[in-house]
Amino acid sequence: MKKIFLVFILFISFCTAEEDLIQSIENEEMSNVNDFTPQTTVLNETTPTTVFNKLDFPRRGIIQTSYSQKIPDELLPGHKSMDNKNYEFTTYLYESDEVLFNIDYIKLNEERLNCANVINAEIEGVFDAEIQDRLESASYYTKEDAEADGLMYINYLDVTYNFLELGEVYSVIYYFNSYSTGAAHPITYSRTYTYNRESCQKIDFVKIFDTNTNYLDVINNEILNQLCAPYIPTESTCEYVSLFESYNNSLKINGENIFNKGTTKFALSQYGLYIQFWEYDFYGASGSELILLPWIVLEDVLDKNGEYVDTFMKAYCVYDKYEFTEYEPMWEWVCES
Repeated sequence: MKKIFLVFILFISFCTAEEDLIQSIENEEMSNVNDFTPQTTVLNETTPTTVFNKLDFPRRGIIQTSYSQKIPDELLPGHKSMDNKNYEFTTYLYESDEVLFNIDYIKLNEERLNCANVINAEIEGVFDAEIQDRLESASYYTKEDAEADGLMYINYLDVTYNFLELGEVYSVIYYFNSYSTGAAHPITYSRTYTYNRESCQKIDFVKIFDTNTNYLDVINNEILNQLCAPYIPTESTCEYVSLFESYNNSLKINGENIFNKGTTKFALSQYGLYIQFWEYDFYGASGSELILLPWIVLEDVLDKNGEYVDTFMKAYCVYDKYEFTEYEPMWEWVCES
């Protein structure tokens, strides 16, 4: 009888312990549920931002970091104005014993395109000025000087480009890469040429935007999205968050904004606004980041009554086809109004 009673007591104890264990697990699961915090997309560690449906698309990210790279073929608009009879890829020739010149050039067809003569003349004038600068620099440290110092004499200028748009707007980025013996390393800087071909005048990029809006904030946010893609731009996931903050702080100290900094350049195409950073914009010779801000991100802060709406922006909707990509979705108001 005692044995039966002992077994019964052990059985009751086991059941009680099992119930306590189950209750403990349930309490822990409930605690985990209560501790769960929904994740919010943020631009930095402390500032959340609302993500609208139309902006919920993948970012292309940094397109290139070197003057020797080219933009993807899909970013070359395929509308009829880009017919290669309207331009030729050529070389701007200059022979010199002191400096090696290799200047790639897009020469517009002056018989077929209005403003081609104006654009060609300006760009060729820039080439001539750059050539003279390099020849002058070669006179400061000659081949004979290098030989006397036991050094190999090197002095060159390479010019390449990214051809972005030729329609109502002509837009191109030229890259000037140079080096001469004695310098620590080569240096590259860019020049952009973006013309409204109706007026033969250069585009004033600020006038594309409604300056009564928070257009600079919108631009800055999307710059970080592109620089950090495919990651969410936080300090822990993307070094450009702190680098771009320092960049903007330097602008504020000097009373400037991104459009009048000077070293940062802009261009445009059917797909959006290109921003070409200089290799020293963020930190020493880091690279020349080229990014593209899609129009769909910017459309709420564009000047819908500005001088460029009817001259070229609406023209993007009347080409033989409207082009867009996964990273540069179709934008709305310019085609609806």
